[in-house]
Amino acid sequence: MDMRGAIPQLGGKGRYHPRHDGGNGDGGAYWRYFKERGHAFGGLLGQGMEGTVYDLGDDAVGEAGMVGKIWYRRRPEDLSLLQQFYTELAAAPSPIMFPRILEIGELNGQAVTIERKLTGTTLREHLRDGTATPEQARECVLAVLAVLREIPGGSAAKALPVLDEPQPFWPQDAGGTWSQSLHALVERRAELFGARLRVAVTD
Repeated sequence: MDMRGAIPQLGGKGRYHPRHDGGNGDGGAYWRYFKERGHAFGGLLGQGMEGTVYDLGDDAVGEAGMVGKIWYRRRPEDLSLLQQFYTELAAAPSPIMFPRILEIGELNGQAVTIERKLTGTTLREHLRDGTATPEQARECVLAVLAVLREIPGGSAAKALPVLDEPQPFWPQDAGGTWSQSLHALVERRAELFGARLRVAVTD
C-alpha cells in the first residue's frame, strides 16, 4: 500500500463543512490573504479538529499542489516549531512524504500556513471502499511506525508538546530520558483526569 503522505494531517477529505470562513465568519479575508500571496483559491478541502484547509492550486511552475490552513488555537510560534519538526523528518531517507510548511502568517488573530499538498488515499477510504482489509490497514500503520522509529529525534522533536500541554514533552534542560518523559506525562494526565478515571474504572 502506498505510504506517501501517510502522516495524519489536519482536515483532508471526509470532514467537510459548509462554511468557508476558517470558523470566524470572515471568509472573504482569507480569500484575499491567499490571493495577495499569488495563490489560486480552489475552495474548501476539509475541516478537522485543529482548523480549516483550503485548496490553493499548483505553485508558480505548476508542480506540487498547495494548501492553506487556518488554525483555530495554535499560535505562529507553535507552528514554527512544527515546521522545524517536519524539516527534521524530511531530511532522513524515508519512503514517506512528510508535510512541508512553506509560510507561516497570521490574520484576524488566527495562525495561517501555506503548505505542500499531500496527495493519496486515506486508510479510512480504503477500508470504506473495500480496497484494503483491516489487517492490511494495520500492517500499513505498523510500517509507518517502523519508518518513524528509524528517524533520530532532533531538537524540534524533543521540544514539541503533546496533547494539550504547553510544555515540551521531552525537555532537554531536565536531563531526563524519553522513557522518563513518557512516565511523567502519564502521571500528569492521571492526576488531571484521575477523578473521572476512578469513576469509569471500577476494578
